[in-house]
Amino acid sequence: MSYQPLIDVDPGSRPQPSEAMPAALYLLRVDANGHPSFCFVTERLLAMLDLPRELVLVDAATVFQRVHPDDYPAFLALNHQVFVEPRPFLWEGRVVIRSVIRWWRLESLPRALPGGDTLWEGIAIDITDAKEADASRRAGEARFEHLLHFAPVPLGHLDRAHRTRFYNAVFTKTYGYGESDLPDEQRWWELAYPDPADRCQIRQRWDAALAALAAGDSSQMPFTAEVTCKNGARRTVEIHYAVLDDGFLGAFVDVTERRQSQQHEREVQAILRDILNDEPLETIGERIVRAAETAVPDGLCSLLLVDEDSRRLRVLAAPSLPAVFNTAVDGLAIGEGQGACGTAAVRGERVISEDIRVDPAWAAYREVAARAGLRTCWSEPVLAKDGEVLATFALYARALRTPSAWEIERITGAASLAGLAIERARGREDLARRTACEEAVRDISRMFLTLSEPGFDAAIDTALTRIGSCLGAHRCYLFQMAEGGTTMTCTHEWCAPGARPQRDELRDLAVDRYPWLPEIAHSRQAAWVTQDDIGQLSPEEQTLIRDGEIQSMLAIPMFGTGPMRGILGLDDVQVRKRWSDFEQSLLRLVADMISAAMVRHELQQALRAQAYQDALTGLPNRRAFDERLRLEILRARRYHHVFSLLLLDIDRFKTINDVRGHDVGDQALRALARILGGRVREADGLARWGGEEFSLLLPQTNAEGARCFAEQLRVAVAAARIPGVGRLTVSLGIAQFTPHDTVETLFRRVDQALYAAKDQGRNRCVLG
Repeated sequence: MSYQPLIDVDPGSRPQPSEAMPAALYLLRVDANGHPSFCFVTERLLAMLDLPRELVLVDAATVFQRVHPDDYPAFLALNHQVFVEPRPFLWEGRVVIRSVIRWWRLESLPRALPGGDTLWEGIAIDITDAKEADASRRAGEARFEHLLHFAPVPLGHLDRAHRTRFYNAVFTKTYGYGESDLPDEQRWWELAYPDPADRCQIRQRWDAALAALAAGDSSQMPFTAEVTCKNGARRTVEIHYAVLDDGFLGAFVDVTERRQSQQHEREVQAILRDILNDEPLETIGERIVRAAETAVPDGLCSLLLVDEDSRRLRVLAAPSLPAVFNTAVDGLAIGEGQGACGTAAVRGERVISEDIRVDPAWAAYREVAARAGLRTCWSEPVLAKDGEVLATFALYARALRTPSAWEIERITGAASLAGLAIERARGREDLARRTACEEAVRDISRMFLTLSEPGFDAAIDTALTRIGSCLGAHRCYLFQMAEGGTTMTCTHEWCAPGARPQRDELRDLAVDRYPWLPEIAHSRQAAWVTQDDIGQLSPEEQTLIRDGEIQSMLAIPMFGTGPMRGILGLDDVQVRKRWSDFEQSLLRLVADMISAAMVRHELQQALRAQAYQDALTGLPNRRAFDERLRLEILRARRYHHVFSLLLLDIDRFKTINDVRGHDVGDQALRALARILGGRVREADGLARWGGEEFSLLLPQTNAEGARCFAEQLRVAVAAARIPGVGRLTVSLGIAQFTPHDTVETLFRRVDQALYAAKDQGRNRCVLG
C-alpha cells in the first residue's frame, strides 16, 4: 500500500510538524522488539486523552490504558498483530476519560525505519456523537421493526434484493406462512398463486400497478387479489405497498369477511326487493339459500316450510343438497328425534348437531345423511312475529365443526329474511283468498236475492262450489233435516278433484246417533272435528269420519223460523287444520243465506201451489195448464212436433151435487182425479179445468192416438166405483194441434167436440 506520510521524523528531510495542529495526530515508534513509544502528539490529542505530554512521551502504556476494559484485550491483540506484521491499523472502540466513556476511531499507517523500527503515523477521531446517533437510529429501527412484528395488520418486509427481512406474527396467523416458507418474493408468488395461469395474470396486474404507482398514479393501489393460504383456504387480500430506504414494506389486509359482508348486504337488498315485488316464495327461498351458501362457502343450506296442519316440514329450497337426502326429509315430522330441523321446529329454538353420526336426534335419518356425506347440521327456526314456527333454516357441513359467531349471525339473518318472505306470501295469499271469498259471498247473495224458483237447487250447488273452492276445502255439503228432526239427509254436495263423493251414502241418518248435532242445535255454534278427536266420537261419527277420509270437518247449524233445519259443512281430507275465525264466519254467513233462501223457496212453493194448484184435487189448475199449453204450442211449432188436447166432463154432475150434496160431489172429483192421474204418462199434462171439467195435454200424440187413449180413460172411469156415488160416466172432446192453431182456436175445436159428445148421448169420445 503506498501512502504519503503525515509527519516526517527525519528533521533534515522535511519541516517539523506543529504540536498546535488542530487534528489529533500522533507518531508511534515501535522498535524491532515490538516496544511502542510515542514520539509526537498534538495538543488536540493530549486534550482528548487528558494526559500531559511528558507522561505520554515517556510511557505509551498510559495511553493504551485509556481503552475501555471490555475492549482492551481485543485492542492489544490487534496491536500485537500489526506490530509483528505491519499493515494499516484501524480500530473503533471505547475509551474512558475521567470516568466518561467516549468512542474513538484510530487510523494508522506503518513506515519502516532504518534499523528495523517501524513508525506509525496515526490520527484519533472522537466518534462518540456519530455512534450515539447511529445507536439511536438502530434503536429506532429496532422499535419500528418491533412494532411491525406486533402490528395488528399482516405485514411483510423485503430488502432491496426482494429477499425476506421478516413477516410479522399476524401475517403468519392469517395466511399460515412464516419466514421459513417465504425466503423471497418469488416464493410468495408460487405459494399464494399455485395455478400458473392465475399467477401470470395476477403478476401482470401487479407489475402494471407498480408501474402506475412509479408514474404517480395510485389508483390501482391497494392491489386486490385472492390468495391461497398454507391450509389451502382462499382469502381476498388488499395489498398496500410502500418503498423504504432499505427495501419494501407490504401490508396484506384480509378483506374476505368485509367483501363477503358487502356481497351479503347486496344480496339481502336484492332479496328484500324480491319480497316487496311479491316474487314467488320458491324463488325467494332459493335466493336466500344461495346467499347463505355464498357467505359460508363450505355450507349446504336448506329451507323447510311447515305445512298447513303444522305437523310436517316440506322442502321449499335446498338446491345444493343431494336429491336422495331432500326426498328423505320432505315431509319430516315435527318433533323430538326428527333430525335437527324437526327438533328445532318443535322447540322453537336453534339446534346444533355437531356430529350427525352420534346425535340421537338423527337416529332415523343417520343412514341417509351418511349417504349424502353430511356430518354437521345447524338448524334455526323461522319464526313469525307472534312466535309461530313457519319454517326451519338449516346449514349442513361435510366436515365436523362448530359454527362461528359470524356464521350463526348469517344463519339467523337468513332465517329472518325467510320469515319476512313467508309472512308476506301468507299475507298475500290470505288477502287474495279473503278477497275471492268476499266476492264469492257477494255473488252468492245476489244470486239468492234474484233467484227464480226453478233454479233453486242449482243455486245451492253453485254456492257450495264457490265457498268450498275459496276456503280450500275438499268437500262442501248441505244436510237437511227431515220433518220432525229425527233424520237428516245430504241433499247437495260439492267435491274438489280427487275427493270421493258421499251424498248417496248419507241419507236418512238418525240424528240421535250423532251427539254433536243436538249440541250445535242447542248452542247454535259451529262444530269442528279432526282425526285427533276421533276417539271421543260415537261409532257412527267415527264411521262418518273414516269413510270420508276426513282429516278436519267444520259444520255450521242452519236455522229458519224454528228449530235447526240442517247443517252446512266443509271437509279437508288432507290436513288436520284448525278452522280460522274468518273461515267460520264466512261459512256461517253463507249458511244464513242458504237458510233464508230455503225459507223464501218454501214460501214461493206455497204461493205457487195456491196460484197454480187446484186445492181440491191437488192437480194443476187452469192457469198452470194454460201456461203449459202455450209452451207446448211453441215447442210444436219450433220442432214440428204434434200433440193433442183432451177435454173431459163428468156427465150429469149437477145432479150429484143437488141430490147427494157438495161433499159427495167433491169426493167424486177427487176420485176422478186419482183415476186419471193413475193412467196418464209422466210427460202428459193433466189439470182440473174448472167445475167438473178436466183437461189433458198429450205431447207427441196425434189425433188417432189421442182418441184411443181417451177411449181407455172413458172405459176406466165407467168401470170404477166412486164412493158415495157408485158409477160415473164422462164425455171427452179431442183435438189435434195444427200449425195454424192458437190457444183459442185449439180450445174452441176441443170444446165443440166435447159438446158434440154430450149431444150424441154422453159417455163417449168425439174427435174435433
